[in-house]
Amino acid sequence: RRAYDTGVFTALNAANGGGYVDVRRSWNNYIRECTLTKVDLNLMSLDELMNRSTDSALRFNSQLYGTRLYLSTANPDGAD
Repeated sequence: RRAYDTGVFTALNAANGGGYVDVRRSWNNYIRECTLTKVDLNLMSLDELMNRSTDSALRFNSQLYGTRLYLSTANPDGAD
């Protein structure tokens, strides 16, 4: 299976408790609203993003920017 197949994310959701957990939506939000913001702010180039380790490339620690994650089994609205 490919990593982005629906079945993979369904299994990840179940492994994280099911309910309202949505791993795909959470990653989509994080990459779009955090990782790409880091690139937009010129804190990292696209070349650096593509060549760093995955965790280093994706991580963006910020007091100003954040995103909504859907990792709670009981909260359909996610959490910031």
